[in-house]
Amino acid sequence: MHIYPSILEKKIIDLSNKLDYLLPYFSHFQIDITDGKFVPNKTVQIQDIISTIEQFNNETIKQKSFEFHLMVNDYQSEIAKLDQLIKFVNITSVLIHLKSLNTKYKILNTKYSIGLVLNPDDDVSANIETIMKFPTIQLMTVFPGRQGSPFVPEVLTKIDELRNLGFKGKIILDGSMNDQTLASVMKRKYLPDAICPGSYFNTDVADRLKRLQQISISRSAKDRSS
Repeated sequence: MHIYPSILEKKIIDLSNKLDYLLPYFSHFQIDITDGKFVPNKTVQIQDIISTIEQFNNETIKQKSFEFHLMVNDYQSEIAKLDQLIKFVNITSVLIHLKSLNTKYKILNTKYSIGLVLNPDDDVSANIETIMKFPTIQLMTVFPGRQGSPFVPEVLTKIDELRNLGFKGKIILDGSMNDQTLASVMKRKYLPDAICPGSYFNTDVADRLKRLQQISISRSAKDRSS
């Protein structure tokens, strides 16, 4: 199971500082982009990232990879901006929400994969035909928009539901991921392929990452012995 940070910042300076803090510990990052409409809060915008990164030749950034979680109404416009940003950073995937999905949606580029995000109140079985069109499903274990929102444990049953309905792609959990919630995750029959802690990594990142890794390794050891 992969563990990498989810970053949600309102100001470009805060995003830069957070990346500087986390870069030594991770090779992959999820960047949250919100428009203030799909969810109440508005983060750093993609154009701000492009303008800032053009000014620097950061070799460390070039060695890392990124996925972008678009909590926006107009995801197609944001994807067009990411097509500019990919000139400067390695973007592996973009995640768009089921609730903002255009009924005429088509994957218009092949520069990175497109994944689908389900909120806690999005039904899996009712949307399975749409879900099966995507290689990655991210399950929000909080109602999105701000870090620190309460964990919704009922979402964990959707991992089982996805697998039982035949979804074979990547499953990510995002929202209130920490050592306590991960312990609950690891008790499930089916595990996610990745988790994205956010505010949990605001302090003591090395110690907290090690703690999560130990919880994950403990489950893996039990599976091998059974």
